[in-house]
Amino acid sequence: MKAATLRLTVYMSFVDDNAATYESLVSGNSVLFSIGLLIAFISGYLVNTGKVRHISESTASVIIGFTIGIIMRLLGTGDRQAMLSISAELFYFALLPPIIFEASFSLNMEMFMNNLTSILTFAFIGTDPVAVLALMGGTKYRPNRTLHSLVFGESVLNDAVAIVLFVSHQQAYFSGAADGGKSMNPLFHFLIVTLGSIIFGVMSGALVSATYRKSSVWKFPKYEIGGMFLSIYITFSLSELLGLSGIMAIFFFGLMLARYNLHNLSQPSQVASKLVFKTLAFFSESLVFLYLGIVACMSIGEYRWNVGLIVFTLALIVFARACNVYPLSWLLNHLTRYQPITINTQIVLWLAGIRGAIAFVLMLRMPTRLGDETRDVLVTTTISIIVVTTLLGGPLVEHIAVTLGELRPTQPSEDRLKQNLHSDMASGIGRAGYLPTELSERLNDALEYVDRKYIQQYLGGPPPPQHEPTERLIEEPLDIGIDTYYRDNDAKRLMIARSVVFE
Repeated sequence: MKAATLRLTVYMSFVDDNAATYESLVSGNSVLFSIGLLIAFISGYLVNTGKVRHISESTASVIIGFTIGIIMRLLGTGDRQAMLSISAELFYFALLPPIIFEASFSLNMEMFMNNLTSILTFAFIGTDPVAVLALMGGTKYRPNRTLHSLVFGESVLNDAVAIVLFVSHQQAYFSGAADGGKSMNPLFHFLIVTLGSIIFGVMSGALVSATYRKSSVWKFPKYEIGGMFLSIYITFSLSELLGLSGIMAIFFFGLMLARYNLHNLSQPSQVASKLVFKTLAFFSESLVFLYLGIVACMSIGEYRWNVGLIVFTLALIVFARACNVYPLSWLLNHLTRYQPITINTQIVLWLAGIRGAIAFVLMLRMPTRLGDETRDVLVTTTISIIVVTTLLGGPLVEHIAVTLGELRPTQPSEDRLKQNLHSDMASGIGRAGYLPTELSERLNDALEYVDRKYIQQYLGGPPPPQHEPTERLIEEPLDIGIDTYYRDNDAKRLMIARSVVFE
């Protein structure tokens, strides 16, 4: 009896020591991650204000993550398997939805529709132009309008397309191996999942917009934004549960909310929702690149590397991007556009086609049945491509784009902040190159009439151009915690009154 008690005491002491050690490791890593994110936010501010040049926010996050990885290795708090195992589902289900939703929610719909043919062509056949996108989002440069339209539209839609294609081919490969190659064709599966996800996302957006339209939730902005935030993850989770693509559904869900539900919100929530979701997206993407830098550091001397595969893949990416951009641009110029995609724009589009956070997250979701050696090679190859193209591609694209006149330096000003906050709510940046025909004009007029006359009556939308008010009339205070917003109906202007801060 005494021996059993002694063994139990020793075992409990061992468990307690292990638990304490694990808790200290988790606490230490959490501190490093938090400090790293804070430094990433500061570096983002320095980049966007022009105080740090020739570097993007994603590049800074990778460098910060690599530095954290060095510290973790020196302190002995980094574990190869632990760092890789925490990732896949957490990143896919928690961090990707805000990134995709914000991209579609802040998308300029008029710009998107005016360039829809070109955007769809590049998004479904091309790759992700993430390098130059960061340059256009800052305050240092004013981009060429055509370049901005194509790059931004292609980037946000290509993320969703890449994920659906990846999942379709992955399922086809492993299910085919299990049933002797009798599984569904991956292209057919891609089309079914894409169509189903689009329908589900549009219907979910319509349901949320109609609910906001008929309710009085606009009196409480904290519930407005909170409801939208939860609806993102509900839509994502339900679509995944139904075997659809949550990312594709979220993209079109965001388009619906931007088109209709944004106008059902109170004026404070219209501005706040843009800021909240933009902050969440920046936080999520910074965390992905931070983690990428940490894994890159951990992989040195630990993972299996194939330098030949890395070099070959990089060369193949550059060649494949050229095979996409130039033939597709020639085709679009001869078939649809009366303002052609210039050769300078094509050069920037070609060099901008690199992989970013989405490729890293998809790599983390690769099945473990591939084996440790194959998985290691995939990890190191993907990380190498992202790091090389991010660290070297960004400055290279910046220099070439400025030299070719596709990016023009601009001086930061106080008005720039206002422009960034409200540009997405404003009208489009101009038609970017399609020759209108009588049929297309009549079809466009008919769609606009149906949208304005019927759909907006149930889902919400901007008031007709001839009407004076552009915001919801508010005759009573709004409970937002610090400020009380109300509408002066006589003066027709929004008034802001400072009030006492309540709980």
